[in-house]
Amino acid sequence: MPESQKNSRKTRDILIPPSEVALPLVDEVMSRAEYEKLSTTSYRIYAEAQLTLYNSTRSTEDALKDIRNFSIRHKDAHFTSLFHHLNLPLLTKAFTTLRPNAAPGCDGETWEEYSKHLEDNIKELRNRILSSDYRPLPVLRKYIPKANGKMRPLGICSVEDKIVQNALRMILEQIYEPIFEGLSYGFRPNTRAHDALDALAVAIETKEVNYILDADIVGCFDNINKNILMEILKIKIKDERILQLINYLMLESLIRVSYPFQTKELCKARL
Repeated sequence: MPESQKNSRKTRDILIPPSEVALPLVDEVMSRAEYEKLSTTSYRIYAEAQLTLYNSTRSTEDALKDIRNFSIRHKDAHFTSLFHHLNLPLLTKAFTTLRPNAAPGCDGETWEEYSKHLEDNIKELRNRILSSDYRPLPVLRKYIPKANGKMRPLGICSVEDKIVQNALRMILEQIYEPIFEGLSYGFRPNTRAHDALDALAVAIETKEVNYILDADIVGCFDNINKNILMEILKIKIKDERILQLINYLMLESLIRVSYPFQTKELCKARL
């Protein structure tokens, strides 16, 4: 293979459909004639394997940066191959960014306990994700007092479910952050409610403002239509395995328990 072609492979965007990704890699592992004989199923498996091999030599930050850059360059792009990003390094990174002192979920397992066998736990989690055997545990429901005297419901997930959620967030964030409106501040990285207030103050002082609308959605996360959310995700996300994981996690939020169980087995028995 000419040196220029090898260099182009290294910089080629890996987020386009696997069929296109596989083409520049063929000559390194098999002849073109052998490649042409592959069935559609084998073709995809081969492409996914090459993607996994390619990503194993790159850092998690580089892989996430590739997703972000692709989203910036192609605003209307569809993402057909994201599942391979849920690898051991990303899942490990997702764990290390969790709060160590966070309350445990319904299985009672803490961050510290999970970390004692972190490598084995992450490998086992990754295997269950790959084999489609991963299922989230029910959400532990707790209540904390609000300033107005009412109680605010909190949903506490297990450590393992938080890892999967966090890993998916890292991937989806790279896709949607570049296309979000600048005036959106809720639940976005490096933004705070005070940033929104600062922007509001500047707008009031420098522009002609006729009215200000202050609204609050009661029980937003409890009442939001999850089917509509999935349909919105499907506009850009075409990787069915990623969508399936997200759907599992959304269904998990509908199953709540009011007290912790001693083991994962008892917790799972409530499903």
